[in-house]
Amino acid sequence: MLDPKQVVILSVPYCEPYPMVAPVLLSACLNRAGIASKGIDFSILFLEHFSSKPYYVNLKNFLTSYGMGEHRLDRHVFREVLKFTRKFLLDLADQHQPEYIGLSIFSIDSLDFGLFFAYCIRRYCPGVKIIAGGKGLEIPHLNREYHYEIWHRNGVADIIVVGDAEIEIIDSIRQGKTGIVHAQQQTKDQLDAIPVPQWQEYDLYKYQKFGSFIDAPNPTVVQKIEPYMAITGSKGCVRQCTFCDVIKFQPKYIYRDPERVAEEIIHNYRHTGIDRFHFTDNLINGSISNYRRMNEILAATVPGEIKYQGYAIFRGQHQMPERDFELAAAAGCVKWVVGVESGSERVRNDMKKKFTNSDIDWSVEMLVKYKIDQVWLLMVGYPTETDDDFDDTQRLLQRYQALAQNNQVLIGLTPTFMLTTNAPLLSDVLLAESHGVAHNLDNQDMAKFWTSTVNPSNTYQVRSRRYKELLDLIDTLGFNLHQGMTLQKSLEEIKHLDQLYHEKQNKIIAIHPAS
Repeated sequence: MLDPKQVVILSVPYCEPYPMVAPVLLSACLNRAGIASKGIDFSILFLEHFSSKPYYVNLKNFLTSYGMGEHRLDRHVFREVLKFTRKFLLDLADQHQPEYIGLSIFSIDSLDFGLFFAYCIRRYCPGVKIIAGGKGLEIPHLNREYHYEIWHRNGVADIIVVGDAEIEIIDSIRQGKTGIVHAQQQTKDQLDAIPVPQWQEYDLYKYQKFGSFIDAPNPTVVQKIEPYMAITGSKGCVRQCTFCDVIKFQPKYIYRDPERVAEEIIHNYRHTGIDRFHFTDNLINGSISNYRRMNEILAATVPGEIKYQGYAIFRGQHQMPERDFELAAAAGCVKWVVGVESGSERVRNDMKKKFTNSDIDWSVEMLVKYKIDQVWLLMVGYPTETDDDFDDTQRLLQRYQALAQNNQVLIGLTPTFMLTTNAPLLSDVLLAESHGVAHNLDNQDMAKFWTSTVNPSNTYQVRSRRYKELLDLIDTLGFNLHQGMTLQKSLEEIKHLDQLYHEKQNKIIAIHPAS
């Protein structure tokens, strides 16, 4: 049955089997603007088709290895992927006859398939224009050129939207724009006016079926996944952490009216029966007054009926008294994901995290009391980190070992600190010089193998050792890794980096010996 759409927005593999919000959010924005659109989670269709194949694990590893490891794709597997993609695109063209196909590049794991997808669109849907966007394209390649610049230079897409696309995609289509389009950050009024995603386009219960395919720290454990909806309460961040690129794309922190956020959750829950919500915010408690007001409405209207989780920041007792944690639990909060980063207060101050050890202790105590689970995101090897600072991170885990029981605290650990051109640590010249890392900007190999003139003992070899030692301690203390922090993939990455470092040592990279 013919159902013409001017625009079809697609998610791009590989994505974990969670409902991708971009296709249904952007289609809602376009439809409200009078541009017929449809959002399709192609990533879940891809998983549904290939998950039963004997080569699926190798296919997934190939798509998500981004050049690390020894993953190769057999020719017959490539032919099967091509055949499936070709049929999907031909059926899509027959049914919807789109003028534009949008590709949502969710993360670095979607970049390789995105290139393949764009090639297939050019071949099987001639005349259809390609719009591309997403955080994956905003990642620098080899620490210099952004992927969206590479795509533009090679004609991969007709329009590439950098930044939030809810408004810019409408203007780009209406005005017939081409090339790279840098979206202006939304105002608060614009954010409040963004429509509810068209979740009815998805079979939300399908994601529950594929819970066993989610990257899990322990691949033998099947993940029980409940269907959920994404919700946005704010954009940007109240912090300006030195290593984070959020400020590059969203320099101002803006937030929706908490009443609107609560109303959207309640409306979606009552109309779909889905009772789980994941916030897309960088910090759900970035504005404490807004967070408090949203929780008040949820606790009064749907007490004990919904569950939500999101990224948060530890705050002290004077900022978030006990009543706020009690209220959050009553509203349905079940998990905070917190960028703890380091157990060293000195290092966190260098990062501009702006919370103390006392803030950690207070927040942890309250979260445990009100049965809100925690995920601690940690990193090793920040430029100013010393062995003493690393010891502080180990002591933090040892101090809270009891919370490893029943997964009250899960750990997310990233393999060794990476310099990125988007983050203030390199983009701010004074900050780069104060950390002794400014010289790394001119060498494309220094994203992972950087050196610091003010802390020369913090070499890649030291950072690799610390990472492995911290992994061992996490295991010894009984902590489990956060879902998505796949140990096998992380170990493959660090092994590949170790080998690459050994090959390039004293050839390309200026190594500062440990003192």
